Amino acid sequence: MARVGAGARDRKVTFQRQTRTQDQYGQEELIWTDLGTYSAEVTPLSGSERFIDEQHAAEQQVRVVVRYYEAIADLSPRDRMIYPSSPGDQTVFGPNVYNILAAAELYRKEDWEIIAARAPEPRA
Repeated sequence: MARVGAGARDRKVTFQRQTRTQDQYGQEELIWTDLGTYSAEVTPLSGSERFIDEQHAAEQQVRVVVRYYEAIADLSPRDRMIYPSSPGDQTVFGPNVYNILAAAELYRKEDWEIIAARAPEPRA
């Protein structure tokens, strides 16, 4: 696999982790906290459409390569990715949310490869 040059990292992605916090009434709630926004190379891998429980569902997988950073060294399927992360590029439903399927270190802590699948959009 060829190494990714800086020029190929022309997209911005934001990684998020679900954390527990307390609301104003002391009740525990889960929120998504940004781990950071990074320049990335994003490549579509596959796409499919199918019917699930009488609803049309589409899935799009992408391969993302970012520079290796300690802040995201423990990315896992519990985390998610927002792409594109800039508000001007988001859909009418808001940002495109991708569930992380796998993450692996490339080239001895030089790059990080993430495989993610787009989460279903909420119905209008």
